[in-house]
Amino acid sequence: MANASQTHTIALVGHGGCGKTTLTESLLFAAKAISRRGSVTDGTSVGLVSPEEKERQITLNCNVFNAERKGHRIQFLDAPGYADFIAGSIQALSAADLALICISASAGIEVNTRKMWNLVENLGIPCAIAITKMDGDTADFNGVLESIKEVFSTSATPLFLPDSSGPAFSSIVSVLNAPDDHEQAQGLKEELMESIVEADDELLERYLGEDKISDEELGQAFENAISAGTVIPVIPVSGEKDIGVEEFLDVIASSMPSAAGKTNTGKAGPGEDDEETTRESTEDAPFSGQVFRVMSDKFVGKMSFFRVLSGTYSSSTPIYNARIGKATKIGGLFRIQGGEQETVDKLGPGEIGAISKVEDIEVSDTLCDQGNPIIYEPISFPIPMVALAVEPKARGDEQKISTALSSLTQEDPTFVSNRQQETHELIMSGIGTLHLEVMMDRMKQRFDLEVITKVPTVPYLETITANAESHYRHKKQTGGRGQFAEIYIRLVPSERGAGYEFEDKIFGGSIPNNFIPAVDKGIQEAITQGAFAGFPAVDFKVELYDGGFHAVDSDEHSFKLAARNAFREGFLKAKPVLLEPIVNLEVSVPSRFMGEITSDMNRRRGRIQGMDALGDTQIIKASVPLAEVVSYSTELRSITGGEGDFTIEPSHHDIVPTHIAQEIQAKSKRVHQEDE
Repeated sequence: MANASQTHTIALVGHGGCGKTTLTESLLFAAKAISRRGSVTDGTSVGLVSPEEKERQITLNCNVFNAERKGHRIQFLDAPGYADFIAGSIQALSAADLALICISASAGIEVNTRKMWNLVENLGIPCAIAITKMDGDTADFNGVLESIKEVFSTSATPLFLPDSSGPAFSSIVSVLNAPDDHEQAQGLKEELMESIVEADDELLERYLGEDKISDEELGQAFENAISAGTVIPVIPVSGEKDIGVEEFLDVIASSMPSAAGKTNTGKAGPGEDDEETTRESTEDAPFSGQVFRVMSDKFVGKMSFFRVLSGTYSSSTPIYNARIGKATKIGGLFRIQGGEQETVDKLGPGEIGAISKVEDIEVSDTLCDQGNPIIYEPISFPIPMVALAVEPKARGDEQKISTALSSLTQEDPTFVSNRQQETHELIMSGIGTLHLEVMMDRMKQRFDLEVITKVPTVPYLETITANAESHYRHKKQTGGRGQFAEIYIRLVPSERGAGYEFEDKIFGGSIPNNFIPAVDKGIQEAITQGAFAGFPAVDFKVELYDGGFHAVDSDEHSFKLAARNAFREGFLKAKPVLLEPIVNLEVSVPSRFMGEITSDMNRRRGRIQGMDALGDTQIIKASVPLAEVVSYSTELRSITGGEGDFTIEPSHHDIVPTHIAQEIQAKSKRVHQEDE
């Protein structure tokens, strides 16, 4: 167990195809943490852990790896490079001391590179940049470096320089220890030194006074400067050819941020009024940690990945979950190496481990010492925006699909499922279409479950806009006891959101009291299917004001039937309309797409509510019918080349324009006829 100052956690993030996984494998091989190297392109890389990753040859999850260098433990978190799997990137960054943003020397800054930079900035995580694939045919170190300074930060400073870009790339040279005849390195050395010592007033004064600064002092100052953001070190590498990898490992051990010196802030309890409390990242502090990933393994069962934030955790101690206030004995404590687990007895500050067979642990849960409880702020994930209605392909698999969706939603905070009350459809939602495709693959592989999907039905509602009266007499005689019920009702529109209200206005006993609840129940059954277009009816009041009964033939069933028919006839007289769900849509795009986005919004019947600017990013806020944005993820990606983001929140319901309502009504009737 390494101490906190010798434990470093590096999250590798970037755009898909930038070489993160290949670089991770090279770092592990150089550190002798693995005995052989595989390949991403043929699916043999140790960085491809799950069956889906091997098949697709891309990283889909936050995968954990361990290495040692000069007595230091280095934990690498290889994050997905595609925006559909941003949950894995967020999980990696939430458990990291340093974000290593990987940028291809050929492709330069790409869509997800920008997203990762914004994420790192918002989370306030120290950052370094690896310019990868330096041996590529079109590699351009200086061009990419200039783009980084222009787009991200002028604090980006080369820590090493390449001898060349492209196939001739064979070595890197340290800017701080370059030979005197290396003009470019010497020109950058003073700039880098000043940026490093800038975070320490005493060292800055000594440096300007030309006092000698020891390597140990410089290493500590360098770590402080990275943490403070005055330096964003840039390192050229080739994971494929193992160039720059050894040097990078040495820099991590000597100068990159560690787990030491951190103060972790949380609350003493789950209530809003509970006091704030802290834990220092030291071995003698009370134990605390946070779960950042949960997965299901067919052999080990449920695995919960967590990082120790303070104190030491021993496998002999039951794990205490502060969210539910419960201690549970664990099935095992492991250190993770991709798809393999090594059993360990204890973990110290900064170390990442996994525990098995504790079913009630969720992502973001705080694990802590039972006698010194603390609850850390939950990890924030984006709301999934792409939805599909799903049903099992085979009859009888309803329970299986429920089990599968429950398991997958526990693993991935950006994948949710729910039963749509208005349409009765089972809806699964994710970040994008690729995300949902992978989830369906997992259902098939893990649960032997195939599903049918379709675009979800928009949950329209029906209401009335005028008063109306209705009378219905139900009479049936078949020999013996018959059926009889007669009712008079009045329908009155209510305010939006009022729902359904029933009022008994019977006087003189024209309907006995014991039959009046049956009238109410009959109407409630009828409104679930509406009367206008087959959608649930809302926001109106029904007044029962007269009726008739028969002493022998009247019963509850007869009054329920009469109520249903009276409601349907009265509803159609009361000038019915369709209501559609309206959502608040917030779109973030580079400013050059503003014209296309606003034009597209008008085409979707959207009403723009406001605009904001955040640097080169424009944020458009609009109110839009849900029906117009059910496939917005794909369409926004098409308009912006993948550079746009959006969020949706439910707002209210509004009346559907007449010409659109007629189309919906006609379609609904066709569907009902086909079902019959």
